[in-house]
Amino acid sequence: MPTLILDDVPAEVYESLQRRAAERHRSVPEETVRLLRQALQAEASSLALPDLLPGEGMPAPCDLPMPGPGVLVNARPGEPPLPDPVGIPEE
Repeated sequence: MPTLILDDVPAEVYESLQRRAAERHRSVPEETVRLLRQALQAEASSLALPDLLPGEGMPAPCDLPMPGPGVLVNARPGEPPLPDPVGIPEE
């Protein structure tokens, strides 16, 4: 496992980290790794794509016109859908 060494940690930050680790019955390195993981997960979730659900002011993405000339397609009836396996009793 890699080792991380931090230099020039302010005394108040280290004391706060020590206090927090003691309250949670962890070592300072364990608490530090836990806090780093939480911070990185929070950052990753904040970088997620925005919610693109269609609303009144924005049409659904499938309604956007494609570039170029349109193509006429004819729908054909297909086979009926399969039954839901949740409602089928096992034999």
